[in-house]
Amino acid sequence: KEGQRPPAGDAKEQILGLLAKLFQKAWEDGVISPDERGLLAVLKIELGLSEQEFLKIENEKKSTSYLGHLREVWKDGLVIPEEAERLEALRKSLNISAEEHLRLEAQIRKEMQEKK
Repeated sequence: KEGQRPPAGDAKEQILGLLAKLFQKAWEDGVISPDERGLLAVLKIELGLSEQEFLKIENEKKSTSYLGHLREVWKDGLVIPEEAERLEALRKSLNISAEEHLRLEAQIRKEMQEKK
């Protein structure tokens, strides 16, 4: 209930983990729906998170979600034009910078090289 003290210790960590998972799931399709946004806002209030803390978690999960999409596209070692277009649209909807995209893409290529 609003106005209650946020959970302490392990309980707060578990709820923060749940919030991170919810963000991850919400960003899978590249957009957070109003219903998803409302649920996340309730958790923010219940946890007593500042806007800065909340945005930090959201941004981390945007990158994680995008990284998952990049891995899927790169799994065969080749990005076809249609995949590149989808990635570009997703990158823009997640507000991932071109620099962040290049950093994540380099990370995936490095992972692929290490698997060989």
